[in-house]
Amino acid sequence: MDRYLLAVERSAGAAAKALRTRGDLSRSGSAEAISAAAALLPAALARHRRKREGSIDAVMDVLTKFGKPDTLANPRLLQEVDARAPAPSPRLGGLLGDEGPRLCAWLASRTHDPEAVLGRALALVTPMVLAALAKAGTREELAAWLDERSDAELAEPQVLVAEAGFPAESFRRIRTRGFPWWSRMLS
Repeated sequence: MDRYLLAVERSAGAAAKALRTRGDLSRSGSAEAISAAAALLPAALARHRRKREGSIDAVMDVLTKFGKPDTLANPRLLQEVDARAPAPSPRLGGLLGDEGPRLCAWLASRTHDPEAVLGRALALVTPMVLAALAKAGTREELAAWLDERSDAELAEPQVLVAEAGFPAESFRRIRTRGFPWWSRMLS
């Protein structure tokens, strides 16, 4: 699903900037929140599909209901989320479940940003990531690709810094777009 990663990559820089502007995130924290969401949400959707007896309709419902293509096209819209809305949870409505808070704790240990702020960033970027998934291919292509995702990808966030595999490769690829080398040198 290279189209998926390309869509997230194109938006990663502007989305990272929007998250930094919106919250109290570091450059690395904003880039890693986007990268973690992009790397792990496919596994969460695959788990959701398996819980719904393998129905791709269940996944498409999530993508249609919660994906926001306008944030993919204009990531600065992430700054405009209604401040009166309840604080979003890193559990992402159950999509990440208990892995959401565990992921935030792991990201916080890497970036030194507060877990709560990283959880909000994950929740804010999720509609953009889901929109990228919705545009990545046909229902059949998405179903086949999700069949390759495993719950094990969600179990431990350290999988994001492994040497190989989709989660780690996508995490590095998108993180580089959201937090380029020259930006890291200035930090």
